[in-house]
Amino acid sequence: MPFKAKYIPAGPIADQELANLNLTPDIISSSVKAILSHKRGMHSDHPQWCVGIASAGEGIYQLRQLGRPLGWRADDSTGLELTICNFRGRQIALNIAIGTDAVCNQFVNVETKCGKGPKTKPILSDNQLLLDFPPPSSVEDESDQGSKFETWYILYHQKDDIVRIELALPTGLSEEKTISLWSKRIEIGEFKLDGDVPTVGGIETKTHEVSVRRRSLPKK
Repeated sequence: MPFKAKYIPAGPIADQELANLNLTPDIISSSVKAILSHKRGMHSDHPQWCVGIASAGEGIYQLRQLGRPLGWRADDSTGLELTICNFRGRQIALNIAIGTDAVCNQFVNVETKCGKGPKTKPILSDNQLLLDFPPPSSVEDESDQGSKFETWYILYHQKDDIVRIELALPTGLSEEKTISLWSKRIEIGEFKLDGDVPTVGGIETKTHEVSVRRRSLPKK
């Protein structure tokens, strides 16, 4: 049976979990807003391959800019563009990905929307080792050894004008190579897009506040 993630709803406990990771809800939500703002600012004449890559880059840039006063910095030693910090003896790393519509749904397992490449496997192996999980046979060889980061993923999902965000600690892949196993999921909240979302030329991180609220989903 897959390892069931511990789910923490938005609220004071979730905020404390973020503080233990040297993060705030605003830092996380602002990085997602930067991605969506950049997408809105792109023209139909931009090549399609550019939309996702360039917008994701703006989100990472915003994450690093807002996190820098707290000690967050860029790192590409794993072959991935991570944002890392040393905090209370922990080497913490962040990545950003689009999630399925299960983002912020504690009753449904969330996955990344797209499959991940071989550079992701060492990250998951490191997370497993940090959690004292026995590494699966697929990550036992030396080529899969990582850098011992504790790597979390900012997951977001947009449906119409509603965007939901959570922070999750991954531990494994599905057969389709999406990240599908998690140790912990921390709900950040949701916000509504409106016509005033700024474009990349003038991002104002304080223009929109994430409306964090406890979700009352039906029990199974």
